[in-house]
Amino acid sequence: MTEQKEERFKLDWMIRPCHVYQDELKECKSIRGRFHQLFIFGETLDCSQWENDYQNCQIWGKEHSEAAYKSLVNSQQKRIDERFQAHFRNNIWERRATPPENWNQPLPDYLNERVNSSSLVAYYDELQQQKTGPSKKESCTIL
Repeated sequence: MTEQKEERFKLDWMIRPCHVYQDELKECKSIRGRFHQLFIFGETLDCSQWENDYQNCQIWGKEHSEAAYKSLVNSQQKRIDERFQAHFRNNIWERRATPPENWNQPLPDYLNERVNSSSLVAYYDELQQQKTGPSKKESCTIL
């Protein structure tokens, strides 16, 4: 792509693979999806945006159409805005500009002991033992 095209399509990272839009459309229209919508929202949702996005994705993939690109980016931006709407409206928590001063201090001893005796550490040690265990040449087989 030329630099002019790269500048025009600089938000193409927001566009998902086409199969993702197709999967979302299938889920939205499925019986299970409809039941979930009724349970959560009290009504079924309109799936036409997923259908439009899937069609625009196919056009974007084949022709690199600017109209399809703009439609997909706008749709994704709208989803992102809706997703973070509650976060930005939250007036209970005070947002920090910097992390706390002690964010990277070592854990207290009692937490280190708990971590060292966790099942995850035991599993990791077992995996390491398997990797460094006896090789086939060193093993003995009695027939």
